[in-house]
Amino acid sequence: MLESFWYVIAENSAVGTTPTKVRALGQIWWCFGARPTVGHALSLAYRRLRGTYVERGFRVDHRAVRRACEEEDRLLVIPSPHRRDPELAKAWVLDEVPTR
Repeated sequence: MLESFWYVIAENSAVGTTPTKVRALGQIWWCFGARPTVGHALSLAYRRLRGTYVERGFRVDHRAVRRACEEEDRLLVIPSPHRRDPELAKAWVLDEVPTR
């Protein structure tokens, strides 16, 4: 076991913000729960928003982008929801970044 490292040995909900004695991995540990900060909230909000766009099909296919740019020498643009509109299918000059 490495010293001076943080180990996750209990869930935040199981431990309060005051130090609590826990036996795990054959040792005694003093645990305390982390308080959520603004940084945590922003990170979680970003992950949720990203997840919704991935579910909607806007996850960039990096391998296809590299192939298009390096091997095929094409210019690509980031897709937007308007590009999925059937009436505007022929309105775009540049190809969109491949998504999966």
